[in-house]
Amino acid sequence: MSKNNYVDKKELHDAIVEWLEQRKEDENAQMSEFIGDAIIKIATGFCKQYNYAGYTWNDEMIGDAIVNTVRYLHNYNPSKYDNPHAYISMCCESAAKGRLNKEEANLAVRYKYFVDNFDIHDENFDAEMSDDFMNDIQDKIGKHEKKRQARKEKRRKKQMNKNGNGLDI
Repeated sequence: MSKNNYVDKKELHDAIVEWLEQRKEDENAQMSEFIGDAIIKIATGFCKQYNYAGYTWNDEMIGDAIVNTVRYLHNYNPSKYDNPHAYISMCCESAAKGRLNKEEANLAVRYKYFVDNFDIHDENFDAEMSDDFMNDIQDKIGKHEKKRQARKEKRRKKQMNKNGNGLDI
């Protein structure tokens, strides 16, 4: 194992296979400490990548990645895959994107509150806030609203197709 790797993927694969066998007998079988350690190391390393490292909520992102991996590790198929590191990384990526979306939504709510409650006619407003700042906030709110509407429309179309009321897309 090189010093850049967090865990030995073969050893991790064998430990997960053993745990999955135990789960067949007892659905509440505990993961080994080795598997838990590996998940923590992979999640921590994943969330320290350049594209996730600069966020202030990085610890929450790591926690979400660990929880997400533990929640879905039982779906790992050892006969189909032989690289649990990749599977765990995919779980971490999903959790990180979920955290980013959640924080973006929270930020949009704060921005919207700020815009709705800050008195534009206040004489101190011009001195404290630039037009660029307000335009940036408005752009971020607008982008978030567009994303939200697109997700809502996608869910609506999916539901219509499921019920047989819409066209196949």
